[in-house]
Amino acid sequence: MLRPTNKATPQTVARGHYDATDKPVLTIRSGDTVVIHTLLTNSPASLEKAGVAPAQIEPALRAVYAGVPASARGPGGGRSR
Repeated sequence: MLRPTNKATPQTVARGHYDATDKPVLTIRSGDTVVIHTLLTNSPASLEKAGVAPAQIEPALRAVYAGVPASARGPGGGRSR
């Protein structure tokens, strides 16, 4: 059985919206087991301000906040602070 993995990257996340017209990032078949990586919804800057050590913040979260342009974020996508 295939075990597809969908890692959280600027190219694979939906930040602040879900749009049926977006191109799928993963296609699976019935019976496949899928591994999906998720991220916090808090920004790296907000986490650091709250006392989280920079080394404890996932690199993928930093990449998504830096790599998803404002034009690709929906109304729930917020702004990087």
